Amino acid sequence: MLTVQKLMDAWYGKGPAALKLTGISPPSFPRDTAENILAYLLINGYLKEDFHFTPYSTISYIRRGQLATKLEDPSHTIAMTVRGREEHHHR
Repeated sequence: MLTVQKLMDAWYGKGPAALKLTGISPPSFPRDTAENILAYLLINGYLKEDFHFTPYSTISYIRRGQLATKLEDPSHTIAMTVRGREEHHHR
């Protein structure tokens, strides 16, 4: 399981080598745009948060959501508006 921070670092090719994504180039858009995409995926059910509570903190891990299996279908498209223009991301 990954926290939002670890997921973002892996997406941007930062952090521990074991978490870096191979065969995927880091995005060319700013990190705040990536955070908006992540929020969009969470809100729409492609990802979900799994909370773990300790006596001192609450840790939020990112997991596959109910709609994550749709991403395995090459014809499935996710579209969202970013800064007034429509962006299409296929997976």
